[in-house]
Amino acid sequence: MKVYLINRRDVAVFQGEKQLCVKRKGGAEFVEPVAADGEEVTLRFYRRSEFAAKNWWLYVMFFWIIGICGICTPRYGKFVHALDCKVKFTADENGRVDLRFTHYLDEKGQREVPAVENVGSGITEMEGNCYVRDDLALRRRKRYKVLSALARLACFAALVVIVVKAIIG
Repeated sequence: MKVYLINRRDVAVFQGEKQLCVKRKGGAEFVEPVAADGEEVTLRFYRRSEFAAKNWWLYVMFFWIIGICGICTPRYGKFVHALDCKVKFTADENGRVDLRFTHYLDEKGQREVPAVENVGSGITEMEGNCYVRDDLALRRRKRYKVLSALARLACFAALVVIVVKAIIG
């Protein structure tokens, strides 16, 4: 049985405690849960921002330094919402389940938009399929942007002082 993941991006897939490997074939992403024919399967889809991690500042600082003051570092996404969704369905040996992921919210962030939608058939139950606003990650992202800009300015000022002292003698 294959579960096709449409527009998955950075969502991790778990079956029980085991993380499933997302495979790619012909431009499609899918996972193959381990289950006998007719057995109920529960998959968990999980997503958190890097800014929600415990030691987020170590990762950010390391890649900011390696990325030459953050200039060569890929930009962190504005989408810091969390997802913890469980999907239950009955396994069918030759079956197929199609799940589509959305990575957007409404304009004002007030209305819940489903993060995971069943495109095909076979889903019996889906719980927690909406993104949850992660205020901690949002605050940390804003803090990172301000501190990164200030640190770049300080590095640029230090470079100017060094160059001026070298020229003047």
